[in-house]
Amino acid sequence: ENNTLILTKESQDACPKSLIKICGIEYEANELCDKILKNAKVLKMNGGGVTFSGGEPLYSYEFVKKCFEILDGKVHRALQTTGFCDEDKFAEILKMTDYVLYDLKLFDEDKHIRYCGASNKIILENYKNMISEKEYDEELLGELIVYNEISKQPNRINCALLPSVAIDKM
Repeated sequence: ENNTLILTKESQDACPKSLIKICGIEYEANELCDKILKNAKVLKMNGGGVTFSGGEPLYSYEFVKKCFEILDGKVHRALQTTGFCDEDKFAEILKMTDYVLYDLKLFDEDKHIRYCGASNKIILENYKNMISEKEYDEELLGELIVYNEISKQPNRINCALLPSVAIDKM
């Protein structure tokens, strides 16, 4: 009924044609961060870091939060998100994020429901809160990539708020 398909090791073993393959490795946050930190020197030297993306990484909010806490000050932490997350959790994770790639798929709510399967109200609200700095770290806006190098432009707030103004008018 919820249109979710969950494949497990049992699913893989039960498939008579061996068509189901489970890929990837499951890590605890500390295990993953240990692997990332082995390359911290090279990442810092080259201006790199780690990007948590998805699907939607904030479906695993506690995992991402724990990783960001472990990686704090050691490597650059980026988040590629649709913003489909509880507002309080979103505000909390942004305080730990160095760089945000925000994926706004559709502004029209009916189309968003049709094509994405959920309302976009929380997505648009989190976006507006993020760019207006509501309850977020003041330095964060300079790191957002709503527009490339916007932090070096004196009118960055006006540019970054253009989508927000459009959202408000919808």
